Amino acid sequence: MRDLLYKELKLCLHPMNFVFMAFALMLLIPNYIYTIPCFFVCNAIFYSFQMSVQNNDALFTLLLPVGKREAVRSKYRFVTILELAMLVLYVPMMFLNHAILGNPNTFLDACPTLIGASFITFAVFNAVFMPTFYKTGVKAGRSFLLSAFAVFVWIFAAEGFFMFCRIEQAPYFMKWAAEHLDVFPSSGYDIGVQLITTAVCAAVFAAVTLVSERASIRNFEKVDL
Repeated sequence: MRDLLYKELKLCLHPMNFVFMAFALMLLIPNYIYTIPCFFVCNAIFYSFQMSVQNNDALFTLLLPVGKREAVRSKYRFVTILELAMLVLYVPMMFLNHAILGNPNTFLDACPTLIGASFITFAVFNAVFMPTFYKTGVKAGRSFLLSAFAVFVWIFAAEGFFMFCRIEQAPYFMKWAAEHLDVFPSSGYDIGVQLITTAVCAAVFAAVTLVSERASIRNFEKVDL
């Protein structure tokens, strides 16, 4: 697996991944939807898969002494590394956002809850893009369109929820969410609640990605290259 992952990083990493990773700087834009940069990482992953298709990477990989199961798993490790790298970059950007901008964001604020929402964004992408791609192993475009639609449905649902939480007529739970989840934490209670929320979202990401990986393996094993 280590050698296959090395192959992915050396041969299948599209240069746009580095460009879109820099979009973590978008967290310094005032009143912006801070979950959007995660979509650009998904876009970069699509570029990597498209480049792999054009270079017949699947066939090349299966000519090595590995099976389809290992080939799919190495792709998942590759994708997960890119997604987690983006979330690591979010951490210093959150503190810079708070230090430079200060004022709360119109949409979901730059806080640990944002990282939790981003975990779910990547979970949605993995759940849709990867299994549909591995139904053929060669058609990435249709899979990306389906996953992009699903990702934006989640982004607008999450952002809409936190915006609705701020209205005066919102139920108590939503007001509580606006006061403790959608803010840069300033108390131990806020930090604890947001870290628990992020941990739960990370667990969901791990579970969804694992289920997606198994579905992709089943799909790819049926493909005749």
